[in-house]
Amino acid sequence: MSIRQSDIEDWADAYIKASLSPGKLKPGHESWWAVERFILNAHDPSEAENCWAAILEILSREPPQAVLDVLAAGPLEDLIGYHGVTCVRIL
Repeated sequence: MSIRQSDIEDWADAYIKASLSPGKLKPGHESWWAVERFILNAHDPSEAENCWAAILEILSREPPQAVLDVLAAGPLEDLIGYHGVTCVRIL
């Protein structure tokens, strides 16, 4: 299920904010929902496109390396792990 571009942008904003905050990526942080959304949805084939769109939105903002490190070791790694074979077959 595709979500609105504005929702993708909000997701990217919150993920970057959470990734740059002291004590980042922990439940209870005001932007934790963005991290949790990746955790809960990365495995779901119907949500893979939304996760990919959010990752691309985050990358388009050229965030600091700290954000890229967390993004690569979390959401991107999970998305590839769950759906990489499907994507490779398409290519």
